[in-house]
Amino acid sequence: MKTKRTVLGRIGLMLMGLPGVAFAQGAATLDTTMTRHVTNYKIIRGELPPDLPTVGLLLIKYSPADVPDKRPANISAQAYRYRKTHNDKFEAANAQLQNAALQYPYKCRITTQDSASYYQAKGYKYRLFFDGFNRFYDLSRLDINVNNSGGKSSDVRLSDLYVVNMLNNNIYVFEEFNENYLYYYKGIVGMLLKKVNKQFGSDK
Repeated sequence: MKTKRTVLGRIGLMLMGLPGVAFAQGAATLDTTMTRHVTNYKIIRGELPPDLPTVGLLLIKYSPADVPDKRPANISAQAYRYRKTHNDKFEAANAQLQNAALQYPYKCRITTQDSASYYQAKGYKYRLFFDGFNRFYDLSRLDINVNNSGGKSSDVRLSDLYVVNMLNNNIYVFEEFNENYLYYYKGIVGMLLKKVNKQFGSDK
């Protein structure tokens, strides 16, 4: 089966960092109005931002989806099923993120997707993100062909894993993984730690 990379055609507003692992004070339900189109960005592959060790990194935790007991007429059966599945998985994924973040050697903050603008205003620069983060909500796997990190859609989905510069939207793609593991935050952060250690020689 043919395999290609894919990435969200929209970057959601989000995250930032502080000394050690910090946590946002509130969690809001994901709202796709929080997403935006971006232009004039660069895609850098195979490396992390050189100043990453000196600035904060946001790690985005999943928020629950709004899933009514009965499927609304304007939501497809597939979209409804995706959102219900998301609600079954996101808490365990967030627990993995919390534990894995303790191993990150520099400043980081765990926050929600809609809190990024708040932390950006406080000077935080980068966020960790990946292609499939909002798949459950907008089913972008079905209608996005070319995405922000330059990937293309295919039957077998490989999600680009990258760090986004929130000041200029530049994307640092350093790894990819099968989208069957979108909720395996232990492994996702593990790939970041491996790259950090390789590029910066960091070991907490």
